[in-house]
Amino acid sequence: MKLKTAIILTIIAIVMQPLFLSMLPEAMAPNLGFCILIVCVASMDERLAIIPLMIVTITSLFIDLFSNQFVGAVAISMLLVAIVAFLVRRHLDLENPIYLLGFALGTHILYEIVYWVIYRIMGTPYGFLYMLKNIPAGIFVDVVVTFIGLFFAGRQLGKLRRESYFKEMKL
Repeated sequence: MKLKTAIILTIIAIVMQPLFLSMLPEAMAPNLGFCILIVCVASMDERLAIIPLMIVTITSLFIDLFSNQFVGAVAISMLLVAIVAFLVRRHLDLENPIYLLGFALGTHILYEIVYWVIYRIMGTPYGFLYMLKNIPAGIFVDVVVTFIGLFFAGRQLGKLRRESYFKEMKL
């Protein structure tokens, strides 16, 4: 994915997120910022993916400020999962749809767990089982949106994998 396309899609996702939250139940509304972030992490070079990562992180801080119990939990969990996704994507063949689906599912499950751990550290009374009751529907919607984004960014995934392979060979 090109940087201009990533920035435009990130801004569209940020603008559309409140619309989806108002139209759908909270458990069924996709987390578009995180979905676009995972697509950017998977289909862009690390240096270029930092810009959409920072845009999503800053806007998630503002969303936290106005609508969540704790400020910064979403941003921290997105950053941690993006770092793990950067490390994992080098070892996966993301041209394969099964790996794409596994990558999308794994990152979203990891995001939800990290989000709950950060909330728990900050002092929320919600338990792990309470958090699990809303996750299946939300993860399904998020994984479908991420999979579609990764599928359309598929040409860049193969190119990025080949370039990173030969970059590591030069070292």
